[in-house]
Amino acid sequence: MAVVEAPARLVLAAAVWQGQRLVEPGPTLDAALRLARRNQVQGALARVYPEALGAELEHVVQGNADFRHRLGEAVTRLQAAGVDPVLIKCDPAADFVYGNFDLVVGADGWARSLEALGGWAARYSGHRLEPDKLIVHPASGPAAHLHRDASWFGVVAITAEVLRRGAVRDPEVGVLRPDPVDELRLRVAHAVFQNLAYDLAELLAIRDVLRLGASPEEARRRSAAEGWGGAFDSALAVARRSMDTLDRGDALDLPVGLPPARSLLDGAGHAVHLAREGRNAMALREVALRAPLVAAKLRRRVKRPRVGLVGVSGPDGSGKTSLVAALREEAEVEHTRVVSLHPYGCVVCRRWPGTNGHSSGESPSSAGRLRRRALRLHAMVDVAELELRVAAARTWMRVRGIGDGAHPALVITDRSPLDALAKHVDAGPRVRRWLVGLARRYDRILLLDADGAVLAERDQEHSHGELARQRRRFLDLATAVDATRVDSSGPFSTDLVGHVVRDVTSAR
Repeated sequence: MAVVEAPARLVLAAAVWQGQRLVEPGPTLDAALRLARRNQVQGALARVYPEALGAELEHVVQGNADFRHRLGEAVTRLQAAGVDPVLIKCDPAADFVYGNFDLVVGADGWARSLEALGGWAARYSGHRLEPDKLIVHPASGPAAHLHRDASWFGVVAITAEVLRRGAVRDPEVGVLRPDPVDELRLRVAHAVFQNLAYDLAELLAIRDVLRLGASPEEARRRSAAEGWGGAFDSALAVARRSMDTLDRGDALDLPVGLPPARSLLDGAGHAVHLAREGRNAMALREVALRAPLVAAKLRRRVKRPRVGLVGVSGPDGSGKTSLVAALREEAEVEHTRVVSLHPYGCVVCRRWPGTNGHSSGESPSSAGRLRRRALRLHAMVDVAELELRVAAARTWMRVRGIGDGAHPALVITDRSPLDALAKHVDAGPRVRRWLVGLARRYDRILLLDADGAVLAERDQEHSHGELARQRRRFLDLATAVDATRVDSSGPFSTDLVGHVVRDVTSAR
């Protein structure tokens, strides 16, 4: 079946922003889902591809139900205590994929809120840079994030008094929500004072509130009265340019960052306003924290040379070496510099090949203490060498400037963390966590799978039963590393090979 080629970010934008399908289920859609999760829009993507992402959609729907249930519980308790909270940066009718919901209770309602939620809370958490906030966690489900005002890092953007002034009650949940103008300001303020960027979910929210009739002019007037009118203008301009790009159907690098120099100037201007109003401590806080915030966000945005990383995994006889060769050939056709690694066992395994077999699958309790320690040590050496070899290959390419867009680069590993997971099943949870973390650095892990008879026909070193056990082990572990299953019973599709190379080397 022919595949319409498109980068993952373009597939995501088309689905979420315009409701359009650009690809059939496959590796690019898998990459789009990972990007959707980082942008908190996985539900919107799953609704466009329900047959492929049904499990994701079911998870989102259940999360929505949990959110509304916990929100209703918290609001009922607060209102019974005489506190009428304002729900900010959240539409109860939309998907909820975050860990907590934000409620502004005001300084006057702070103590009563803590008392009201005392019996509901299982634990509390906070951040030392945000002393005016507290996250109240129930036994399960989303937490209530309490705010005295709408503020970030202790710098108030919109006071509770202003939010309450125009708030309207949501008919379904019964909680107060800001009027459309303040809702627009909150979305922009979140970018101005905390993230210095917009993700796709925030751009969707801004588009929706503008369609509801929120006046940018009135929002600017209110923000200017609070000392950040210029910041509102510049940040909203970034959002509008980004929305225009999405409207045209063009791909957009996400998240969309605000200009660093302008962010520094906006912080200084807001600090001057705060000082003029006599809020000197908050003005000093704005000045002290703005530069480190901009530096931290800018560091995340700096694009190092792009070096894609693909792992090819599977039981013996599944065709790993053949697919690696096909990927190398396709990469050269695409003018992509490629390095392939064959991390088959650690230095000990290569010196004494008899130690390199897959684990027998015996439980640790059946082995002696010395053997268990040897298994863990062997696994740690194996994983450390895999990590070092991959890091060395990618670093070598970046140092040489390969992967800068004009010279795309790709590292392919014949075997991946998934193979190590399947091999070291007795190594313990620490090694497993290490391997899962290493797998997250891969752009794609391909799990080659074929029937046991096909594996036995190709591989003459292992019995049919052992190959069947290997296959089952790989399939059971695939979800832990987000591996994409590829049928390797027959020849590899040229569409698949070209698709993987182009998608990984074009991803951002």
